[in-house]
Amino acid sequence: MAAAQQAADAATAARATAEKALAGAQASADAATARANDLQARLTAAQAAAAKPTSAPSASTSSSSKTSTGPVQQDQAGTSKGSTGSAVTYANCAAARAAGAAPVRVGDPGYSRKLDRDGDGVGCE
Repeated sequence: MAAAQQAADAATAARATAEKALAGAQASADAATARANDLQARLTAAQAAAAKPTSAPSASTSSSSKTSTGPVQQDQAGTSKGSTGSAVTYANCAAARAAGAAPVRVGDPGYSRKLDRDGDGVGCE
């Protein structure tokens, strides 16, 4: 009788361990699904930003981009360039990603504090 009880206890413990492992695997799968959904939403936003035609520079461009020597023209990706091509700004991180510039670091063309949420010197990370 004691052997049967030990076997039953071992089976119960094994079942509990399996249920914990299943719960952990499900949590990991849920996290991966959420991450995939987030990345899909970001991709869709970047594609929409890249496809959206613009006719004027964003009103939120930084003051440093306004000091270029020529008129500022904004392309379809939301980037702005002066006639000399030296001043580059991005309306938002979706525009920087669409232009292939993300992440932008301090000193990189297009970096601005508005793109750097945590202030660590790397924007659109």
